[in-house]
Amino acid sequence: MAELFDNVKFEKPSGEFGDEVVARLSDRVRAKTFVVTGASPDSLALAAVHSLVKGGAGRIFLLGRSHGKIQAAIDSLGKVDTELVPIIADLDSIKSVQQGSEEIAAKSQDSAIDYVLASAGIMATPWQLTQDGIESQFGVCHVAHFVLTKVLLQAAQKAHRTAPRFSYVSSTGYHGGNFRGDDYNFKQGAEYHPWVAYGQAKSANIILARELARQKAGVLAYSVDPGMVKTRLARSLSKETMIAFGFADENGVPKSTGTSTFGLEFSTHERAAGQMLYSLLDPSLEAQNGAFISNGRVLAVDAAQTEEGLSQKLWQVSEDIVSRALQ
Repeated sequence: MAELFDNVKFEKPSGEFGDEVVARLSDRVRAKTFVVTGASPDSLALAAVHSLVKGGAGRIFLLGRSHGKIQAAIDSLGKVDTELVPIIADLDSIKSVQQGSEEIAAKSQDSAIDYVLASAGIMATPWQLTQDGIESQFGVCHVAHFVLTKVLLQAAQKAHRTAPRFSYVSSTGYHGGNFRGDDYNFKQGAEYHPWVAYGQAKSANIILARELARQKAGVLAYSVDPGMVKTRLARSLSKETMIAFGFADENGVPKSTGTSTFGLEFSTHERAAGQMLYSLLDPSLEAQNGAFISNGRVLAVDAAQTEEGLSQKLWQVSEDIVSRALQ
């Protein structure tokens, strides 16, 4: 992995914490409706949800694979005034995400959905396919959120409401690999590299936000790097890999502080939540629609991820994947 990032300069984690963003932008949180994916126990998404409920969010739809996982996340928040709505959606299945997204649309007919935080993901997993035959990282991190996005945009248009604002949680790991066009499945695994596949998935998050901003008038969309934080995201990595990359100490115990072997410094749940909520909420970003956010500011991405033809290709490939799965 380290060689994939030889030319990348990593910055020290900075920017506001989640509670600080919510306090500063309280009028954009109080009584608003949010959709959040990936808010499982110990996740960055749940840290963001924690700040939102403290800020008086009106309703939050929480998408998860099982009722047990979602309920565990809800229980961890304690007694709150925010209405927390569990939605079952397995991001490994396009049909499941479609059904969950339609359920959200049906349950929000009485009020607009204001914000969507697309945070769920997996990282550097062994070669495997989703239920629809898509490389799993691309399928879970990008295609599932593409489905959610399309359904919610269509619902807003049908109801003659303002579209929600989107934030897709990406990563500096996007440097590891770009969207591969028609070969998103790595020659059916023959050319698979877990970190290049992670790069493709995280690049797709960046490209989707840019394409939404380009083609959908009135839709605000961003991607964000929340920083490197000790969570269950690294559960697919072997003990040896964790040690070699500096994600764990010499005994294989996962670290939450310090710096990786390729120069990336650990951040915290609270600061990561702040980065995500800044990208989701801050009005100052409206003039830079489609931007990639890191450390509390807009950051330029590699030129390859900004090619207009590539973003149009990603959209078309995603449309084709979803169409086949829903036939």
